[in-house]
Amino acid sequence: MADNFWFEERLDDTRRLRFEADTVTAVAATPLAHLIRNDVRDNTEGSAVPETFATAGGPAVYRALDEDQEIVRLESIQRALDADAITFEQLQDACLKNNAPVLDKFLATWNTKRDARPAFAAFRSELADDLAEPDWPLRLRNRLGLAHYGAGGEPVALMRYTVREVLASAHGDGAASAFAVPTVLDAPPNAQFFPSPAGLPCGRAMPLGADYDDSNLVAEILHARIAYRRRHLIDVARMGEAPVRGDLKALRNHHLWVLRIASDRDDYGEEID
Repeated sequence: MADNFWFEERLDDTRRLRFEADTVTAVAATPLAHLIRNDVRDNTEGSAVPETFATAGGPAVYRALDEDQEIVRLESIQRALDADAITFEQLQDACLKNNAPVLDKFLATWNTKRDARPAFAAFRSELADDLAEPDWPLRLRNRLGLAHYGAGGEPVALMRYTVREVLASAHGDGAASAFAVPTVLDAPPNAQFFPSPAGLPCGRAMPLGADYDDSNLVAEILHARIAYRRRHLIDVARMGEAPVRGDLKALRNHHLWVLRIASDRDDYGEEID
C-alpha cells in the first residue's frame, strides 16, 4: 500500500513537499503507510474543503467532462439505516413504491452523517451492461475493486447524478475544483488502489479479478460532496457472495501490466517480486 506513493505522478508540488516535510519530522520507525493515513486524516477527510479540491489547477484536477454526463456510485448504507432507524426491507419497499416521505427522511438523515471526503465514482456509460444485470451489486463491486464491500447481506445503494449537479454543489461549498484523478493522498492506504500514470486522462479502477485488459478498464474519478436527493437513489440491494480475493501480488502485477499498456509506459511502476 505504501509503495503507491513511489508510483504516484499526479501530486502537485505543494502536497508532495508538505508530505515529505512531515515524514522528515516523524519518528524514524513510523511506517510510511501510517504517515499517509495521518496526512489523509488531517488534510482530506478532516477538512470542510478537502485538499483534493482546494486548487483549480494541478496534475490531479480532472476537467474532461460533459455536464450532462452521468456518474454512478455504489454506497454501503448500513450505518445510514441505523441512523434513520429504518430497516433495509422498509427502505426497499419505499423505493419500489416511490414513498417520498420515507425516502426523503432517510436521505436527509444520511446526508447529515456524510462528511466532505472525496467520493470515488465511475461513469454510468462504462458500467451500463453491468447495471442491466440482476447481480449488479456484485458486478460493480468486482469491477470497481471495492474489496471492503463484503457478503453477509450487506445493504448497498446505487446512486446516480450528473456532472452538472456535482459542479453546482462544489461551487456552493467553496471548492476550487469538483473532480480529480485519485492520488495516494486522497484516501487511506488501500491495497486495492493503484495510482494511474500521468499520461492517462483519469484513474483506472483495479478490479478484484484479473479477467480484464486495457480495453475494458473502468475510469476512476473523485468528486466533491453532493447532497443526495430522491432522484439520485436508483436502487437498493443486499450484497450476495463474498468477494473473490485472489493473490494480491498477482492482481497488482497484472494491473500494473495493464496500466503500462494503456499508457504506453513500460517504465511505469515496479512489479512485486
